[in-house]
Amino acid sequence: MTEEQSKIENLQSAILNRHALILAQVKEYVRASQTRLLLQPVAERLVDHLGSMGAEQQLQRLLVQVRRAPPRPGYAAANLLHLLLHLGVDLRGFDFSQLYFRQAHLRGISLPQTNFAGAQFVDSLFTEPFGLVYTVAFSPDGHYVAAGTSEGAIYLWRTADQQLAHGIQAHQQAIRQLTIVQPAGAEGDGATPPLRERHLVLASASDDKSVGFWVLSAPGVVDRHVQLTHPQQEAVVAVGLHRDGQRVTGVDIDGQVFVWDVGERQDAQLVHHFATAFTRIRLVAFSRDGQTVVIGHRDGAVRFWQAATGEASLRLAGDTGLIFTLSLSRDGRLLVTGGREGHITLWRLPAGDLDQVMGLRPHYVIKTKAGAIRALAFSPDAKFVATGHEDLAVRLWSFDAQGRLHLQRTLLGHTQTIWSVAFGPSPATQPAMDSVMQQSRNGHPTRQLLVTGSSDQTVRVWDVETGHTLYMLRGQPRVLAAHTLHPLPSTPPESQPGTRQDEGWLLAAAGYDGLIHLWKGQGRTVDGAHRVLRGARGPLYAVAISPDGRSVVAGGYDSTIYLWDRVSGQLRQTFHGHTNCVYALAFHPAPSGLPPAGAQLLASGSGDGTVRLWLLPGDEGDQGRVAGFAVSAQPVAVLQADLDVVHDLAFSPDGRLLARGGSDRLLRLWDMTQSNYPELVEARKLVQDESEEDIFGVVFSPDGTKVACSGNHLVHIVDIASDAAPLILRQHTAWIAGIAFSPDGATLASGSADCTVCLWEVATGALRAVLRGHREVIYRVAFTPDGAAVVSSGFDGAIKFWDSQTGECINTVTVEGPYAGMNIAGVTGITEAQKAALKTLGAVEGYVAGSDDARNLLTNK
Repeated sequence: MTEEQSKIENLQSAILNRHALILAQVKEYVRASQTRLLLQPVAERLVDHLGSMGAEQQLQRLLVQVRRAPPRPGYAAANLLHLLLHLGVDLRGFDFSQLYFRQAHLRGISLPQTNFAGAQFVDSLFTEPFGLVYTVAFSPDGHYVAAGTSEGAIYLWRTADQQLAHGIQAHQQAIRQLTIVQPAGAEGDGATPPLRERHLVLASASDDKSVGFWVLSAPGVVDRHVQLTHPQQEAVVAVGLHRDGQRVTGVDIDGQVFVWDVGERQDAQLVHHFATAFTRIRLVAFSRDGQTVVIGHRDGAVRFWQAATGEASLRLAGDTGLIFTLSLSRDGRLLVTGGREGHITLWRLPAGDLDQVMGLRPHYVIKTKAGAIRALAFSPDAKFVATGHEDLAVRLWSFDAQGRLHLQRTLLGHTQTIWSVAFGPSPATQPAMDSVMQQSRNGHPTRQLLVTGSSDQTVRVWDVETGHTLYMLRGQPRVLAAHTLHPLPSTPPESQPGTRQDEGWLLAAAGYDGLIHLWKGQGRTVDGAHRVLRGARGPLYAVAISPDGRSVVAGGYDSTIYLWDRVSGQLRQTFHGHTNCVYALAFHPAPSGLPPAGAQLLASGSGDGTVRLWLLPGDEGDQGRVAGFAVSAQPVAVLQADLDVVHDLAFSPDGRLLARGGSDRLLRLWDMTQSNYPELVEARKLVQDESEEDIFGVVFSPDGTKVACSGNHLVHIVDIASDAAPLILRQHTAWIAGIAFSPDGATLASGSADCTVCLWEVATGALRAVLRGHREVIYRVAFTPDGAAVVSSGFDGAIKFWDSQTGECINTVTVEGPYAGMNIAGVTGITEAQKAALKTLGAVEGYVAGSDDARNLLTNK
């Protein structure tokens, strides 16, 4: 190692070309070891001998040497790129054109305005353009892993080299389930279907009320596509395929079952349509032949239905509470359900034809303490069960000799809700794959694989035996989880004393990239440059601006609350105390009255079930004294009414009340006027149906007389001083997280997972307008200070400004992609699907501003 480092320092690039410091296409834990044992020591040695600036200049000179040398296969360019990234060098505008990159690992890396024109990539990996991952699957032969995402796209990667083979914009809204078959007699049933061998047949279920049917052949080639819709069909939550790939079954959120015959015809034919009862996402499973549909319902019951006749054949109901997900074993003999309380229930089903069986009891129940189960699956041989829990862990269970489940392993790594888990084919049936898939000496894989998909925008492939992550596919962290719009002081124009300009505002947005994005504007216009505040260590779910406009706070995944000075952009303070994710932040509207002068009170809500109150310095009195105030790391109060998740917080305009909405489906109000400790004055239940979703949003009206709450499909407007029933607003078809009153209190805006913003008359509850334009979940809405525009943001990374009177979208701002302006003209060694993905993330095929300057800088050094 010493000799290698010495040669690097002495500008000898040959050694860099022969040996890789890290490899892209290795198991995740292997690359982590390479980083720790090879890349990091070399980088540290460079800095020790040359200093940070000298190390950067040395690596730049080596890049010039590599470019001047005749192109030849090797690791030199990739090693230099990895070292520059490890040293934290800002590569904006760098010139990497005409270089040969072997095993470059660029997932999760931002390279805006860089020039890779004419570069050749071999066995290299990039960030992918997908958003939240709601469904994952392996192809039956194990050659592909697939994901369906929040933006309605389907992605397929080759398992052999992790390269993107297909990228399809399949739907207008999120894909909830994806299933794949290979119908060319691959399962040994002697069938001779009309579809050619090796074709993949996919079916996708989407919130856009359609089922997609796809036949794929060569990489990037779609042989056939049919969109299956019906006038009565609502958002589709599940889809099943017959093994011959010619019959598709879809189930919508109303529990309606639609069966289509797709055959070889271009036009599919609806052959069956029958109704069951209202269901929900992940509460539908299909038998191996697609003929039996298993549907779970909100009352906790599970029914089996025959797709060919529409007849119910079995009903199961155990005392296990609400269930969130279920899975049927491949042989149809076992059913497992996962519940809201973390219960895993195993059912052994009758053999032969399923007759009406009432009173069938669960075979076995496991009561975990890991929170709600959102995803589960059987392995193909029914030896394992995988469950995805609210604590963000995947658990692997195996069966003992008595048929009881035992925890075998816990898989950690995901940082957001785990929506889907799926096993690969059994090892005995898998064809030979590359070394990443761990093959044995005789060329046959010996590993059972598991794939998981999550809201953290990753797809992870695991080795079931060891629990190691083999590799991770990473999407663009563009999701915006929160924004806030804060009025700024207005000043009269010099030319017209005594008059006021349009009210200015500051917009702060936070999301999964761990950054705070800031814009300034006036009225309905964004007129300031985009700024970024850095320093958070992970995704952010909540953001707030102090009443004086000087401080920005945010919290998220790592349970920490961050405080920035807005003017300087410096991270001033961090607050610790929560033991789970921070989901809500709200400033008290007035100074606390406690020392130091002008101190401000901040409320935070978390997944740990607590609301904490913190004292922050203000901006009044002696600036030096306030700026030097040592903010206490401890909260001044902790409000803990239960252990349920706190989703949102809001102070009344006069600061007398604090409202909280959470997973207990209660509106809780605290009296903030008590001298020593806030007092819980009310815990009103708004959601009467036990199967309804949580309260995700709370907001007070400008006059403080009303509070609005949002949850599953509905908005409640409550008159605080009255016992009258709340006014209920009905229009949305999915859960509602964002709600806001207009400055005059006459209009309410609501943003939903159905990708729409609704405008309501508060006095009557009448629907004024439905605003459409977002492609994914809308998480927050706000009004500009003058009430002229509604501002919405969500998982598609877009912030839209809508005219509050006409409903017209008048402006859209977005966060730039990780490859914004990257020049990929003439790039070779990547698939067409990968090239399209890079363009989606901002890459272009043309001149990059600043690249010539970067080339000159390198050449002159």
